Amino acid sequence: MADKPLTAGQFAHVRALSTRADLTRHSFVNIYQWGDFKGDPQELVEDCYDAHLYFANWGTRQVILRGPATVLPLAVARTYCAGGSATSRQSGPHVLITLTSDPEDGGEDFEDLFGLDHEYDEDRSQEWLPSITRAREQVAEGDLRLLYLAWLLGLSNDELDDGEHEPSVPPGLAQLPEPLSDLATFLRIDEDLVEAAARNSPHPAPRPSLGACRAWAAALAPKEKDRVLAGLLHDEGDQALSVLRRRFLHDQTALASSPPVRTVAEIREESRARAKTRKGHE
Repeated sequence: MADKPLTAGQFAHVRALSTRADLTRHSFVNIYQWGDFKGDPQELVEDCYDAHLYFANWGTRQVILRGPATVLPLAVARTYCAGGSATSRQSGPHVLITLTSDPEDGGEDFEDLFGLDHEYDEDRSQEWLPSITRAREQVAEGDLRLLYLAWLLGLSNDELDDGEHEPSVPPGLAQLPEPLSDLATFLRIDEDLVEAAARNSPHPAPRPSLGACRAWAAALAPKEKDRVLAGLLHDEGDQALSVLRRRFLHDQTALASSPPVRTVAEIREESRARAKTRKGHE
């Protein structure tokens, strides 16, 4: 999926990779009954697209998300995506996050995953990526819940040592919006693990009022207002608006006391306790 339409050169390059794909200026959808895609998704996201979703009948699921390094510095991404199931790297002006779920038992039940049935022919699989992609907008505005879920993915796949400490816990983990909930479901992040992690997550700050927005804008120097307005007019996407919102929300948010940092073992133990309690109530 691409935020901006592909150029003629990009379109021709992608079409050359597959003549059977459902290709538009904003999307590339390919379904294989035999074999697999011969192109490199990492290169396609580097050069053409902003998001990629992959799933296979042997159980592998993968999401690749691209964002400007100006709103998601690589150092921040690496705090949560250090390797294994969750990786991060920089390519030019962008940071790429790759999240992979690859269970040992293999096998995939697409009817459960996508809600397919014999009376409804439309493939709901194509609804997942647009939903998950919306979570990038929240990251651009300073919401790091997507990155924390990436860290939990590594924990759930036993890639972290018991003595390792969790990174900073963002607010609002207990109230995941639909894009983040879909991401957690698609990557098979255990619900009890998310709930255990959310115990130390502060409540999100209330949405600022229109009056607060006006007061903040009125306090900007005239030259700064001109610069911000010019950036909004020039930017073809939402990057300039996201940067502005991030700056505004940062100025509005009072510094809160940090919750105690937990180890991987402590989070695992609480997750097991929650799972045991849940089963006892069933």
